[in-house]
Amino acid sequence: SMPTLQAVSKEEALTKRLFDAIKSGDVKDVRKAIADGADINAKTTDSSFNCCECGDEPGINALSYAIEKGSKEIVEYLVQAK
Repeated sequence: SMPTLQAVSKEEALTKRLFDAIKSGDVKDVRKAIADGADINAKTTDSSFNCCECGDEPGINALSYAIEKGSKEIVEYLVQAK
């Protein structure tokens, strides 16, 4: 397997996949990440997913991020998947 600079847990990798899918607006990828075990309530602390309006609260959860990205389909899916 490829060496990584920092060890990323399976959970972190799945959370990143979930957030990447939300970022790209692809509900199929969102579903698949969750099906593969991504935690819908996990907060990402990855600064590339920074939230503009959560002040100094660290991290943002998937639903908040989807709302911020404005994908209605993904927001609705996450609400019913919770």
